[in-house]
Amino acid sequence: MKNVATSGIMAWALYASILQIMAVAPSALAAAIFGRITQWLGQRVPWLAIICVVLMLWWAQIRARGGARGVLHGIRVWLLQQAYSWSVAALVVFAIVVAIGSRTQSIAELRWLRDTVFLAVDILVLIACRLGYQRVVGIGSHGAAAEESASARPRRTPIA
Repeated sequence: MKNVATSGIMAWALYASILQIMAVAPSALAAAIFGRITQWLGQRVPWLAIICVVLMLWWAQIRARGGARGVLHGIRVWLLQQAYSWSVAALVVFAIVVAIGSRTQSIAELRWLRDTVFLAVDILVLIACRLGYQRVVGIGSHGAAAEESASARPRRTPIA
């Protein structure tokens, strides 16, 4: 859940920054909170700085996950981890909604049945993300164990 919280905060900061840059006039709350900062630095510079920091943090996470395999591998691993952690959070929310809906409403009501379908789709997404992550990282019978056994075999040297 730590991954969900940190990525959610970073996504919210990115979203709020883009909204503030696109806004013609700041809202009353934003003017009250950031009034002195925007007077000193201009209206868009702090928000551009936040966007740059968020993008640099995401880039650092992607590079760390990619390691020696490169950035594209890091992007795949990072996206699968993000999708998996957000699917877990959605699974909890939909399970709560379905449990409460099954107690308080009849089966004929479509609202909580729709959430049951969302729960089933979320379980499928969760399984797909987990299988994709195992495939990308190399966990399982064909992954790291196969690589280790291949590297343990003696190599043939050509006879000169």
